[in-house]
Amino acid sequence: MTYKATTRIGRALIPLFAGLALMLSSDVLAQTIIEPGPPGTINLAILGDTTATGERNSCHYVLRRDAVYIYNQRITMRADCAWIIEAEDGDGARPIIRPAALPGGEESPRQFHLFANTTLHLRNLYLDGYNTALPDPGIPSDNAMVRVGVDSASVFIDGVRFDRNRQSSLRSDNAHVSFFVTNSQFSNLYNDTRPDQSYVIDTRGNQLDSLVFINNSIWNHAGWITRNAGAAKINYYKFDHNTFVNVAGALGGSDGRLGIHRPENPGEQDAGIIEFAQSDFAVFRNNLMVNVGLVGAETQDGFTPRFIVDIDSAL
Repeated sequence: MTYKATTRIGRALIPLFAGLALMLSSDVLAQTIIEPGPPGTINLAILGDTTATGERNSCHYVLRRDAVYIYNQRITMRADCAWIIEAEDGDGARPIIRPAALPGGEESPRQFHLFANTTLHLRNLYLDGYNTALPDPGIPSDNAMVRVGVDSASVFIDGVRFDRNRQSSLRSDNAHVSFFVTNSQFSNLYNDTRPDQSYVIDTRGNQLDSLVFINNSIWNHAGWITRNAGAAKINYYKFDHNTFVNVAGALGGSDGRLGIHRPENPGEQDAGIIEFAQSDFAVFRNNLMVNVGLVGAETQDGFTPRFIVDIDSAL
C-alpha cells in the first residue's frame, strides 16, 4: 500500500445548496492521496492516519480516477474535523468503492459511518454495494452506504453514484442531522426477500434539520424514497429538479409480500413514497416521475394504493 500527503493552504470551502451556505475553515487543510492497492488499502489509509498521540494527520482524502478501492471493514469517522472524500480532478471514471468478500458469505459492512459532530463531504465517487465474491456480482451489502450515528452532523454529497444496495443509501440514527444531495444517482436499490426494505434515505424516525435533493436521478428502486419521515419532523425539506424512473414504493411484511396491512404498523399503508410529513418548509417542484408506484391487484384483503407524495401539515 502506498499513499502520499500534500498540503493545501488557505483554501475556503463554501458549499452552496438551495440558498443554504456553509463556510468551512480556511485553515491549513492536509490532503492525502490514496493510491489503489489490495483490499483494505482504503481502510488502512483512513483509519490508521493518526499521529503517535492519536490526533488526525488528515481528514481530506483524494482517490484516483479509473481505480477500484475495496474496503474490508466499515470506514468509521470519529474525529471532529471536516471530513472530505473525493475523486481527483480531471477526466476518467469516478473511483469505485466496493466491499471485499467476507468469509462464509457474510454480508458486507456499511461503507461510511460518521460518529463525529461535524461535516462529511463525498464528491464524485461510485459507491457499489455488491462485494467481490463470485459469481459476479457477488453478495450485496444489507445496510446503509452512508450512515450517521451522532446528533447535529451534516452530510454533503455531490456527483456520487449509489448502486446495488439492499437496504438504504443514506440513513440517520440520530436527530438534527442534515443531508444535502446534488448531481447524484441512486440505482438498483432492492432486496430480493424484502422488496419494501430499500430506501434512498431512512430517517429511522429521527428529526432532521434539512433534507435537500437537487438535480439527482433515481431508478430501478423497489422501496420508498424517504422512510419514517412521517414519524418525525424535517425542518427544511426540498426536492427540486430530480428524475424518478421505476420506483415501486413497495410495502410488505417479512415474507416479502407487497402492499399488505401489517398489524404492527396499522398506518403504514397510508405512507407516501416520498413523505414530507410535518416539515416547517417543504418544496417539491420541477421533478419528473416515470413509472412510479405499484399498480395492480393484491391477493390479500385490505390493499390500499400508495400516495406518491404524502404531506401532513396538520401535525
